[in-house]
Amino acid sequence: MPKQSEDSEAKEPAEEPETVAEQLSAEDAESVESPTTCVKCGAEMPEAARFCASCGNVVDPNAIAANARKKRTAIIAGAVALVLVLAAGVGGVVVVRQQQAAKAASEAAAAKKAADKLAAEKAAAKHAEQADELRAVFNKVAAIDSAVSVGTNERDYTSKVQDARAVIDAYNPPDSQTQSVITKLEGAMTLYSSASSYWNAAIIDSYSSPDEDLLATGWQSAGTVVEAARAMVDSYENSEPESTVTY
Repeated sequence: MPKQSEDSEAKEPAEEPETVAEQLSAEDAESVESPTTCVKCGAEMPEAARFCASCGNVVDPNAIAANARKKRTAIIAGAVALVLVLAAGVGGVVVVRQQQAAKAASEAAAAKKAADKLAAEKAAAKHAEQADELRAVFNKVAAIDSAVSVGTNERDYTSKVQDARAVIDAYNPPDSQTQSVITKLEGAMTLYSSASSYWNAAIIDSYSSPDEDLLATGWQSAGTVVEAARAMVDSYENSEPESTVTY
C-alpha cells in the first residue's frame, strides 16, 4: 500500500509551462504608450511588448525598441525638415521683399534725381532768360551814359531818357536781385530825367544854352550809379538760380 501511494504521488501531472502571455510582466501588459509596429504583420503594439497581440509573433525587445527609436527619429527628422522648409520659405519671402523694397527705393531715388536734374535745367534756362531781360533794361539806361560821354543834343538825349523810362516801367523784376538792380537804375534815371527837364527848360523858357557844368555834374553822378548797376547785372548773369542741383 505505501508503495502504491508513492506511485500515485509520482504520477501527479506536472504544472504546465507558462504561456507567452503569462510571461509578460505587468509593465508590458499595462504599457500602451509609445506604440510601435510588428515587424511581421505591421500591427501596432506597445513599445515594451514582447509579442504581437494580432499574430502572436514574439519579437526581440531590443529590435522593437530599435524600431521605435527609428520611427521616432524619422518623425523628428520630418518635423525638423518641415521647420527648415518653412524657415527657408519665410526667409525667402523676406529676402524677396527686401530686394523688392531696395529696387523700389533705387528706382524712386533715380526718378527723383532725374526730376531734380530736369528742374535744375529748367531753372537755369529761366535764369538765363531773366538775365537777358535785365541786361536789356540796363543797356537802355547805359545808352544815356554813353551818349553824354561822347556828346549829344537835347533832342537825342531826351529821346534816350524817354525810351529808358518806358523800358523800366514795363519791366517786372522776377526776384529780389533784379529788383535791386532796377532800384539802382531808378536812381540814375532820376538824375538823367532832372537833367533832361533842366536842359529842355533852358532852351524853351530861356532860349539859352544850359549850364554845361551843372549838366556834367548830374551826368557824372548818374554815371557812377550806372557803373554800380553794371556790376550787379554781371553778378546776376554769373550766378545760379537757387533751385539748381549739382550732381
